[in-house]
Amino acid sequence: MRQVLADPGYAREAAVAAAADGTLCAYVSWRGAGESVVLQRRSDAAWSSSVVRSGRKAIRRPAVLPNGTVAWSEASPAGSRVIVQLPGGQRARMPIGSAAPTLGVDSAGRAIVAFERRGAVELRDAASARLLAKAPGATDPVLAGDALAYESDGRIFLLWPWQLARRRPLALSTRPAVAASPAIARLADGRLAIAWHESNVAEGLPDLPRWVSLRIVDGDDVAEPRGPMPGRDLEKRGEDQGLEFPELVPTPGGGLVLFARGSHCFYRQELSASGWGDLVALSDVAWGCRGRRPSGCLLPDGRLLVARREREGIVVEDFAAPAGRGPIPVRTVRSADVVHARPPTAPRFSAHGLSAFFGDLHMHSAHSDGTGTAAERYRASRDRYRDDFAALTDHESFLGKRTGPGEWSFLEDVADRFHEPGRFATLFAYEWTARMHPGPGHKVVYWPRRGLGVLSRDDPKSREGKDLLALVRRKGGLAFPHHVGWTGADTASHDPRVQSCWEICSCHGCYEHKGHPIGHRGELAGQFVRENLDSGLRFGFVAASDGHGLLWHHGISRKRDPFRTGLAGVLAKHPTRAAIFDALRRRRCYATSGAKIGLSVRAGGRPMGSEIRASGPLVFEVRFRGTARVDRLEVVTTGGRTMDFEPSTDRGAVRLAVALDPDANWAYFYVRLAQEDGEWAWSSPIWLDRP
Repeated sequence: MRQVLADPGYAREAAVAAAADGTLCAYVSWRGAGESVVLQRRSDAAWSSSVVRSGRKAIRRPAVLPNGTVAWSEASPAGSRVIVQLPGGQRARMPIGSAAPTLGVDSAGRAIVAFERRGAVELRDAASARLLAKAPGATDPVLAGDALAYESDGRIFLLWPWQLARRRPLALSTRPAVAASPAIARLADGRLAIAWHESNVAEGLPDLPRWVSLRIVDGDDVAEPRGPMPGRDLEKRGEDQGLEFPELVPTPGGGLVLFARGSHCFYRQELSASGWGDLVALSDVAWGCRGRRPSGCLLPDGRLLVARREREGIVVEDFAAPAGRGPIPVRTVRSADVVHARPPTAPRFSAHGLSAFFGDLHMHSAHSDGTGTAAERYRASRDRYRDDFAALTDHESFLGKRTGPGEWSFLEDVADRFHEPGRFATLFAYEWTARMHPGPGHKVVYWPRRGLGVLSRDDPKSREGKDLLALVRRKGGLAFPHHVGWTGADTASHDPRVQSCWEICSCHGCYEHKGHPIGHRGELAGQFVRENLDSGLRFGFVAASDGHGLLWHHGISRKRDPFRTGLAGVLAKHPTRAAIFDALRRRRCYATSGAKIGLSVRAGGRPMGSEIRASGPLVFEVRFRGTARVDRLEVVTTGGRTMDFEPSTDRGAVRLAVALDPDANWAYFYVRLAQEDGEWAWSSPIWLDRP
């Protein structure tokens, strides 16, 4: 039986539990004025709904026990805090700063709540809020009886029993793979099953594809199921790739059922004494936004139930009792961290008193139509690619998805957690996803600080491009259009104070001009970069990946790893949020096709992005350092005319004089650089205006 829960708002983050008198499903419902925790109970086939908590500013991650205990975290003026509602209606409030709760019942029959707080996971008595144990450095906790599994810096650990505070946690995943989203279950024979998803490893580095891993733990012995997982394919190229966000449901016969999410479909897979069964899709593969982890439980009659957020809403589905029985055959895992490769780093490129810092300003996670956790995206930018800054830009409303206050608050928290001034900067951002051309297209909105919320295409006040840009300007933000030749540039709404830059290169191709050698998705007339510069619009250049975590971006990308198809270079003294934001606003930035090419351009001593009044020639100075030999360096001016140079070296400087044509009142000049390996860079333009 497959049912879509009726709810008047946008429902997300479902958690289910089975009791003798019915099935419970707790979830967050956003109904415009605020968010609520809703508890629905199924008796026979009918669901009845009750609101546990209503009208709160931001709610996250509800959890539920079979006895009706419900936990969630919510925003308050002092900070987030976890609330636990007990079966009798009494409420226990956890300390300020607590978030992301999970519930369990220990061996003594107590209800336990675990949550994140101040860089650790705390375990407390759900009724009294008394502190029982703490796991420093932990996030994303899950409980099964006396066992606690969690993630810490991209690794999965198990503390069993958690009551022994001095016990050393058992490391289950190993470097250089990056692991996330643990799930845990106690098997009928007393052993523990712990699952998570982790990246593949290629050439000693975390790779893009990820799949679910599973360990069976008996005391200190760690094992894995014997035999391969049918369906495991780390080189798929279609829209649906990978397997992530596992949920585990043990069966009375000693087997186990895995529920998990592909990039665009949910799946079920059984594990029993005969090994892994087939990977079975729960729906058709279709591009869109879904929830992250499904939630499952075993019903009293032996059937399975799973809830997950699909495009149409929260879907609750029953499955027949699994036929397979245990025990699950295993083989011992003897693994340890290995010394893994580090991406090479070149000395910092500096010129004219400023340094070049690189980052990806446009990428997606499973919080919209991408893959992986928000933390994984930042961790990859910082550690795998060694970038200096990053912006996670999930869609605010797109194909079954809306970003409510609780989810946005969570994304702000993750950005703050990875922000390290002077080492790695994170920006608060999202993708405003409006109608394709002749509609206003898509724009990434960047905020200078947290707390500015989300301006949605679903709100009549920000439905059109001009209205959005006016509101973004009022809040001090920026908004950059992207893949303009495919979805449109919204030229009629252009405001250089807000749209200070356009994204000109990504996994969708290069939109400098039609027919660019990189290629491009879409051929919209009048929407490409150079023709709009020729028409008089003024904007700088950035590039970004628009990566969703899919190999070859399901056949669209020119590179296997789409996250290296576009980068922004900013020229600043230090890689801080304020400095990066200021450089983007002033157009002191440039675009590359994914390589960290150093580039600095000045005219009359003024940096790229400047508007200069000049009656005579100005000295135009270019300094560059490529990542390979630079075959061609061009100064592009109005009408697409070029002044060409052939450096045939990987670094150097060029000086020339530029001036307005006698009959022109203005002109733009930008540098375009092409390397022998097919990588490109484009400086933001400099404009000359006749006094």
